[in-house]
Amino acid sequence: MMKYQTGSYSSSENLLQLVKDKLVAEGWTADSHVYVDATDATFGKRLHLRRGDVFVSLRNFDDYDPARDVKALGFGKTGIDIRVSTGYSASSVWYEQPGFSSIGRYVQTGASGVYHLFTDASKVVLVVEYETGRYSHVLFGWLNTHVAGTGGQFLAGTQGAKFAEWSVPFDTSTDTTSVRVVKSDYTGWLTNDSYVANQGICPSFSSSNLVRVPNFSPGSTSQIGSLGSSARSSNRLNGLSGLMPIYMYVKHSGAWCPYSEFSDLFFVNCDLMAAEQDYVVGDQTFKILPFLGKQIPAVRTGPLYQLGLAVKIDV
Repeated sequence: MMKYQTGSYSSSENLLQLVKDKLVAEGWTADSHVYVDATDATFGKRLHLRRGDVFVSLRNFDDYDPARDVKALGFGKTGIDIRVSTGYSASSVWYEQPGFSSIGRYVQTGASGVYHLFTDASKVVLVVEYETGRYSHVLFGWLNTHVAGTGGQFLAGTQGAKFAEWSVPFDTSTDTTSVRVVKSDYTGWLTNDSYVANQGICPSFSSSNLVRVPNFSPGSTSQIGSLGSSARSSNRLNGLSGLMPIYMYVKHSGAWCPYSEFSDLFFVNCDLMAAEQDYVVGDQTFKILPFLGKQIPAVRTGPLYQLGLAVKIDV
């Protein structure tokens, strides 16, 4: 289960400070937390955190592209951009640290809002309510791999700073997730099954028909769609919704092999759920946070399909 902290923030820079304070208190090390431009504080700050062999780089920004050296306003987004790597170098640009993954995620913050921060010894989940009823998610740390020594560093989220689309975290039919894999024939970052020959990762959810392992994508006979549709449904008689596991496969020698599964993070259908509610199942309590926000049940918008994240919390 994960520790849970919530509160308000007054700016993207203020939220970056709150995240840093919490993670350092939880055992992360801050290698750097400085303004990108020492002469102009409006360029935002860069924050480099590490724990074990997970290295995370963050930068807050306000209406300009955080991956450029000039502050051209009109970017249209405000938030915290997040990247992962295998090392830290003070002399490298914030998003191209040693052994970096090319995939970045970001949390949208707006001018101010409310944050929900979940932490445990292996991972971090940050959900930001940047407008009333609108949520942005990012997750990073280690996957709970079935075999030790096979990597597992990951970054996933609902948004990328460079793109307008919304996505479901861990859906590798798009570039929502980056995982570092260590195995006999390959070591490096993977995002899906198309970037490296005969290598790839595949999740328990796919919003397209590209991935051919059991998942919870609705309406696709090639993907066990009937099972997915049933597992995703809410029970309108008792108000309960099934918790759908988040697991990952890795391609090895041409076959998809089980790689990881979370014990405290699940997908959940939010039809009958209220955002931020506590969902009690036996002696376990889950915090419910929808992807983007609640949708009209009869008009579920892809690729989110009324899904949300259920986080098992320490109460």
